[in-house]
Parts: sequence; C-alpha cells; structure tokens
Amino acid sequence: MATPNSSFTNVTALSWADRKKELADNLALSNVLWAELSRKGRIKPYDGGTKIEVPIMFGGPTAQAYSGAEPLNVADSDMFTIAEFEMKQYAAACTLTGREKAQNSGGGKLLDLYDSKMEATETSLINTLNADAYLVGTASNGKTLGGLKLLVSDDGTGTVGGIVSGTYTWWKNSFYNGDATTTLNVQQELNALWALCQRGAGQSERPDFGLMGSTFWTFYMASLQTLQRFVDSKTAAVGFAATDYLGTNMYLDNTNPVATDCFLLNSKYLALKPHKDFDMVALNRPAPVQDVETTFLVWYGNMVVSNRARQGVLIGA
Repeated sequence: MATPNSSFTNVTALSWADRKKELADNLALSNVLWAELSRKGRIKPYDGGTKIEVPIMFGGPTAQAYSGAEPLNVADSDMFTIAEFEMKQYAAACTLTGREKAQNSGGGKLLDLYDSKMEATETSLINTLNADAYLVGTASNGKTLGGLKLLVSDDGTGTVGGIVSGTYTWWKNSFYNGDATTTLNVQQELNALWALCQRGAGQSERPDFGLMGSTFWTFYMASLQTLQRFVDSKTAAVGFAATDYLGTNMYLDNTNPVATDCFLLNSKYLALKPHKDFDMVALNRPAPVQDVETTFLVWYGNMVVSNRARQGVLIGA
C-alpha cells in the first residue's frame, strides 16, 4: 500500500516547475534597479559558456578630411574588445524531514507546509540577490555578483569584466564627489553628474533612469516645486515611487545601502544576465544518509555593463 507521502517529491517538483516564470518575474520586480531594466528589455538571458561575454566598442574607424585625389588612410583600427564577466551561482534550500512529513500528513496540511517553505525559500534567495545587486562583489571570497558599486564605482576605477580602467581610461565610469548634499545644492550636483554622463543629442546617449538613496531623495524632493514632483505611473516601473529630472525617472531606492548616494544610469549599456536554464529554477537533491528531502532554488548569472562612461554616481555624503 502506498504511503500518504509517496508522490510528494513529484508534486513538489511540479509546484516549482509551474511557478518558474512567476519566480523569475518576482525576482525582476523585487528591486527598482532590476524592475527598470526589465521594463526596458534589459534582462537578457544567456546560453552558457565559461564566461558571460559582452562586446565593447571603444574606438572608431580612422576618419579624415581630404581634398580631391589625396590618398586616404586605409590603416586598420581596433574598434572592439570583449568584457568577460564570471557566472555567479546562488542557491536557497527548501528542506523537509521525514518527521515533518509524518506530522503534516493529514488532509492538505503537507502541501500547506511546503507552500510556506517555498515562499520562505524564494524570499531568502531574492533578498540575498537584492542586497548583492548594490555591492562590489567581493563577499564570500568573490562568489557574489558584481553589483552597482563595482560597475559604477565611487571613483570610476576598478577592474570590470576583466578590463582594468586604470590602464584603459575609456572604461572608467563617471562620478561626482562634491560638497555634502543639501536641499540647496542637490540640483546643482545632479546637473554636474548629468553633464559627465551625457553625450550627443540622442536620447540613448543620456541617463534614462536614476536611483536615489533615501537621504538624497529627501533633499531632492524638498528642492522641487510641488508640480514638478509627479511622474505618470504608466512611464515608471510598477510599484516604485518616481519623480522627474530632465525627463528621466528618478526613483526612491531603499535597497541602496548608501542613503546619500545617487546613481544616473543608462540602460542601453547595462543588463542583468541570468543563465537561461538556471533563472530561479528548482533542483531536487535527496540527502544520501538522512531522512530529508531538499530542493534548491537556484539562480546563475551576473550583472554586466558595456559602457561605463555613460553610467554615473554622485557621492552625496
């Protein structure tokens, strides 16, 4: 006779599989950085490989002015290179012991228990990824993803994607570190950073969203007239407070651990790259010598950038 829990592993595996897209969507909408990247089509799954490779254009063809039959310069010019980002791996365990199964075997209690554990597992993984999305990527001996503090560093320097910005200065991000931010100077400081990040007249060569720490947001909001404060909800990431600056959505970002900082970002050159087969996916792993069933919710990938100069940070301390 089959035990009440004989099909439990199959049921729970199907529960995770049925929610795969929902889980990936929940991650994409869990912080304003990734929600805005998702809104602009910048969550880009990749197929696999030892590295996440991102093409970088850093030069241009050799152009010249000439007259008549003057010989033209036909010398080849290096225009492209590759930034290589490590694949980072995350996992959260959802564990059930045989004792828990026996104690919750009546009616739907076992599935209710598993639903609660699934929710807790998802929350744990998403919260960990959210926190790391803003950091430099050195925690856990460098196993964490490279967050904004790596891609858009406080002084523009750093080795990002294997390219040393101290050697190749075109790979430095923009930054502004002026006086302590106040209501009186916050717009002046934003203007200074904006000028560093913007190039040309095209909409794609300027910041298209900004992330303000809670203290910076308070100063900025106090500097505005009332009618300047509102952004049409249809043009902003769902569920996040936004205001306008030069036609760009500026978001209150409480996930940012530095409350006085402000990022000006260009999504054209910034992306979240999950592995196509391991984007909030469940892996069942039985314990060989324990009466335990464990399912791991996993995420593989990294954040990447292809033009650091178009990204900027304002250090408002």
